[in-house]
Amino acid sequence: MTQYHKYLKDWTSERGITSFLGSDKPAFQQDWKEEKRAGVRFGEEMGREDINRAGEPFKKPIPIQKIKEAVSKLPPVSEGAKALSKILTSKEFDDTIEEGIKDLYYSQFPFPDMISKDKLYKDKFLSLSKKKQDEIRNIVRKQLTKQLITKK
Repeated sequence: MTQYHKYLKDWTSERGITSFLGSDKPAFQQDWKEEKRAGVRFGEEMGREDINRAGEPFKKPIPIQKIKEAVSKLPPVSEGAKALSKILTSKEFDDTIEEGIKDLYYSQFPFPDMISKDKLYKDKFLSLSKKKQDEIRNIVRKQLTKQLITKK
């Protein structure tokens, strides 16, 4: 029950009002306005100690600096993971992805002896939209990465 409803209940019971306020409404509204200004009800029902125990206000997000500090305290990445990361971001790996795409298109062509891989790559793959090319490159990248990681 809100403070307003509690006050309404007390005010009407003190005056013996059991139904709609009617002509008493302006008097009630004036008393409620004064009650809010005085803060008497709020002070009686919830003291300063209770306000302090109500909990902390909404917390702000953690600043980026604290996140950076936490990351800097993490243990170093193993040498194997560093080496793999270096491979996956290298130009050679990107070239391997393009070769994988050429192989993919060439394997799907019904007459492979009639056209070179490079010509098929240029005519079929490079004529696609940039978005579609990126989608295919990501698929091939994931497959090659999976092969590198699982190969022992």
